[in-house]
Amino acid sequence: MGLGKTGETLLFGQDHKLRSPSRLFMEDAEQYLKTLESQNYSSEEIEAIRAAGSQVGLMSIAKTPASEGALNNQTGVASAKTELGERALTAYQPVKLGNFRWGLIARIDEQEAFAGLNRLFLRLLVSTALIAGLLTLLANYLARLFSNPIRRINQGLQQIAEGDTGVEIAMGSDDEIGDLGISFNQMVKSIREKDQQIDAQVAENNRLLLNILPPSVAEQVKSGQRDSIADNFP
Repeated sequence: MGLGKTGETLLFGQDHKLRSPSRLFMEDAEQYLKTLESQNYSSEEIEAIRAAGSQVGLMSIAKTPASEGALNNQTGVASAKTELGERALTAYQPVKLGNFRWGLIARIDEQEAFAGLNRLFLRLLVSTALIAGLLTLLANYLARLFSNPIRRINQGLQQIAEGDTGVEIAMGSDDEIGDLGISFNQMVKSIREKDQQIDAQVAENNRLLLNILPPSVAEQVKSGQRDSIADNFP
């Protein structure tokens, strides 16, 4: 029975002789027998198989933990070497047919068995690399998105420190950063209004001084020269 390109199921007895033919033998008997020669099978056994046109009752299955486990009434999965010297992912279990206690294995070449997993791993690797690249671009974009408004606010604060209360910044967003920009502009507006109130109060004070004092005396008061004010009056 075939499973994929290299998979097969095999029945074997307590003597380890096959009770069912190998799929690989049925597909290409000569190539199969040539491979057996390279695995140190005896020429007598190989010729007997060739003459019978079958392995059943003539060829022994490779003795592995999988085959031994099946004959000892165990069930499991293991990596085992096949008669052709290949590593195969092998599932095994016992089979009871009347008084016969046989073993059953289902196996597939490890390269084929793990090919799908390897492809999945490669896809995950490529996907991870792409996601990492996209995350890097997103991080750079977000860094600029958040750092540019902060930079504008910092520049605005420097302008205020230099006495420019006419500064105003535009954030262009409706999120927390935009709210921060609105609060900054409101703060600058409040400072500007306070400055205007102070300027108006100073102008009013100067007007009052000029109304009650001579201009020269008013200038002395504004400059803090209070000790010499009396000299201006007889």
